[in-house]
Order: sequence, then C-alpha cells, then structure tokens
Amino acid sequence: MPERFGPVAGVRRRPGPANPRRPVIRVPEARIYAIDVSFAALKDRAELDFLNRQPTSFLLPAEAVDLLRAAAGTIIAEPPDFQRLLKEAGVKIVPDAARP
Repeated sequence: MPERFGPVAGVRRRPGPANPRRPVIRVPEARIYAIDVSFAALKDRAELDFLNRQPTSFLLPAEAVDLLRAAAGTIIAEPPDFQRLLKEAGVKIVPDAARP
C-alpha cells in the first residue's frame, strides 16, 4: 500500500476505545488504487489542446463529444494502477462492438 495511505490502514488496525460505551467503528478491509484520470495523461498534444479548449457545457458539438468519450477510455485504461486493479479483481474490459 502506498505510503500516503498508511493512516487509513492504521485506523483499520487500531484497537477499539477503552470506553465500552463508545461504539467501535469497523472499517472494511479495502485496497486503494490511486488512478490519475486527467487530460494530462494524453500523449497526443493536439488532442490535449483541443479537449482543454472545450467549454464546460451541456451543449458540445458532436465531434467534441466523440473525442471526449474516446479520450476518457484511453485515460482510464492506461494507468498501471488501473491495470493492477483489473488484474486483482479478475476482470477485463471488453470493447463495445457498436462503437467505432
């Protein structure tokens, strides 16, 4: 577990309070995967620039929506921590055949 998550693990392993009237909080055993999901992960600078120029809006041109969706798939799928999560969970992402 990365060092920055040490305090979380410490809470889980801490013994209950000495005062029996206070409830003991049970924290489930959980693994934390820190996955960077940002445009900065894109290797294509032209794509990065295009996406960063898009307004925060519910109305985007179809081209921008298509590129945003494609970039999201790339950004989430590539980080090593996400690949480790998939492997440890025993799952695989299957591409949507309906999408180009």
